[in-house]
Amino acid sequence: MLNHLGKAGLTATLFLIGTSLSKSTLQQVGVRPFLQGVTLWIIVAGASLAAIYYNYISI
Repeated sequence: MLNHLGKAGLTATLFLIGTSLSKSTLQQVGVRPFLQGVTLWIIVAGASLAAIYYNYISI
């Protein structure tokens, strides 16, 4: 369990470094844009998965 949490934390940290985001920037912007981005990502990922599953596209 700790291994999984460590990998998730490292992934989040590298994402924030790569996008030049900091904790203060995230607090200034707020939670709403972050949730909108996550929601959009889930929709796109789900649509892509469905397209692959139903053979509309192949990988």
